[in-house]
Amino acid sequence: IAVRPDALTVWNEDMRHEAVATHGYRPERVAVTGVPPFDHWATGARMPRAEFLAKYGLDPAKKVIMYMTAAARILPNEHEVVAHLIEASKAGAFGEFVPIFVRIHPREDRPEWKRLMNIPGVIIEKPPHSTGTDWDANLGDLEHLRNTLNAGDVSMNVVSTVTVEACIADRPVFNIGYDGDRNPPEKDSARRHYRFTHYKRVPECGIPVAWSRQEMIDLVK
Repeated sequence: IAVRPDALTVWNEDMRHEAVATHGYRPERVAVTGVPPFDHWATGARMPRAEFLAKYGLDPAKKVIMYMTAAARILPNEHEVVAHLIEASKAGAFGEFVPIFVRIHPREDRPEWKRLMNIPGVIIEKPPHSTGTDWDANLGDLEHLRNTLNAGDVSMNVVSTVTVEACIADRPVFNIGYDGDRNPPEKDSARRHYRFTHYKRVPECGIPVAWSRQEMIDLVK
């Protein structure tokens, strides 16, 4: 924790334990509150899938793949992974071409994403109110994310809390653990994130991880 506050609020008892054991907080200075940013999943009306997809010119009768990107520091060449997914869909890996909806991370503004724009059947969207360096999300923005996940038939991401939200939405989800066209050392690879204490429980609970291009294609199927 870069700036040490006098007290912490955390999502659950596991986080409370980490705050005490790893960061040295006294137990009485750590309060378990649940996950306020997820409260919108229990409130408000959800936009019908057909209505959401129609906004983007997508056919609701067809399946849709959702890819939720990470920040650049997590996977610097993530655009290559998305390009692999687009190539696979174009090549018929999933039968007929399956549209792909890519949600750019709110703190992401790499020019590489522009190269994937204007491809028929591929939607590249930056979240509302995101600047590329920050995201001052309001309730409408969170509901839009909820509607995005609800509209997909499968979604994938790199070590994101969106994994939890996809589970809340009861949508199939898996994680990405390979580095596109590159093979960096472990310390620079996407693989390293799945060893971190706070996230390793996710694959241990049964969320699959695609460790290669082919495994990503197989998991989409």
